[in-house]
Order: sequence, then structure tokens, then C-alpha cells
Amino acid sequence: MAAFIVLAAIVAIIVPVASSQDADRLCTLGQGPQKPSARTVGTLQVWGEPCVLPDGIAFMDEAGGPVGLDAFKGRMVVLNLWATWCPPCLREMPALDRLQDIMGGETFEVVALNQDRGGAAMARQWLDAQGLGTLAVYADPKGGVPRAIEAAGLPTTIVIDPKGREVARLIGEAEWDSAEMQEKLRGLMQSR
Repeated sequence: MAAFIVLAAIVAIIVPVASSQDADRLCTLGQGPQKPSARTVGTLQVWGEPCVLPDGIAFMDEAGGPVGLDAFKGRMVVLNLWATWCPPCLREMPALDRLQDIMGGETFEVVALNQDRGGAAMARQWLDAQGLGTLAVYADPKGGVPRAIEAAGLPTTIVIDPKGREVARLIGEAEWDSAEMQEKLRGLMQSR
């Protein structure tokens, strides 16, 4: 009996019960609601059904003005969380810059959201030093967005459909401008 009680306590700690609000944000991949885990690092996980993102996700533009995700409604958005102190982030920034150059426009936008405490100026300085001028600079120096979208770390990228819902997520770095990734993103745009 004591072993059963200990086992029940361990299960209660390891497998928390989601509230109904959390269940609304869970994505379905395959057979049931799941969130990306360490097993999905480096793989674009496309959700069976779009996920509802929390209301009011906001950050700053390069001039320090407020910007919300709602400013991008009507476009497919690749929202990438990065920082200048994150080596995998820095390795994928040229690919994100090229992706914006190739696919960016009225229906598609790469939003590279810098997480450095130094803000937009630090991000702009690094991008300019690398010759990456296609991406707009957005900053979240207080780290509110990673908490809101439950990012597991940096880099984390979510793909948001034109209605503002998460349709895919990738934890880790990727070759965002590869032909394969462009094909996946175009397929997501056509299916939504």
C-alpha cells in the first residue's frame, strides 16, 4: 500500500493535470494533444489543428514602439526567438534573412524577435555586422514572449497562420531557406 501511495505521488508530480485553459493551447500532432519535447528538436512539428495563442503577445519594433502579433494578421508568420549570445541562433540567422528575401511580402513575414536585454540596438548592430539587412528588427528584452508561447529554449520558432494561430513549431536551428523548408512553408500557406 505504501508503495502505491509513493507511486501515485510521483505520477502526480511528473504528469500534471492541464487546466481547461492549457488544453485550449495544446496542439495535436499524430494521435493526441502534445507539445514539442526534446525528442522533436530540429524537426518542424506541424500540428493537426491550429493552436490558439495567448491574447496580447507584444514586443517592440526597432524604434521602441509596441508591436503585437495582431499586426501580422492576414500573413503567414515565422516567429523566431533568438539572441546574440545563442550560437545556434546566430548560425540560423542568415537562412532566416534569405527566407524573408525569398518569401517575404504581403502574405508572408519572418519576424526575428531578439531576446537580448540590450534590446533592438544590440540586435541591429549584430545583423549589420553580418550583412543581414532583409530582416526587420524586433525586440523582447524582458522575455515575455518565450513565456507566453511556452518556448523550451532558444532558438524556438513557431509558424503562425494568417488567423494568428500556431500551426507548427521547431525547437533548435534549421536551414529555413532550404528548398525543403520553403516547400513545407508554402504547403502550410496553401492548406490554411
